[in-house]
Amino acid sequence: MNWMLLVALGAGVGATAGFFGIGGGIIAIPALVYLFKFGQKEAQGTSLMMMVPPLGLVAVYEYWKQGCVGPRNLHAAVFLAVGFVVGSLITSSLIGKVSEPLLRKAFAVFLFLVAGRMFFEK
Repeated sequence: MNWMLLVALGAGVGATAGFFGIGGGIIAIPALVYLFKFGQKEAQGTSLMMMVPPLGLVAVYEYWKQGCVGPRNLHAAVFLAVGFVVGSLITSSLIGKVSEPLLRKAFAVFLFLVAGRMFFEK
């Protein structure tokens, strides 16, 4: 596996995360599946591992410096984090029961629905 390509992918994901607030699911997972030949489950787990330290430390700090994150956001983030932990524990424990092809298709449908709603919203 080419570490330079992985760093480049990480930089691209970081750039879209900083700019749009997205990256892991929309860019990293498909890239890991199609460019690096990861399985869908392996790509999803790798994407989650990739995002924990840098997003929590660097990106939020930059948003805070620009006045985009304040006490209100901190309270919301704490409650979101609690929900995130519960939700991710439940679904990650179930992921072994879902086939790779079904998971890949469900992921594609989810992205398609989100993109469609965003595109057609006023």
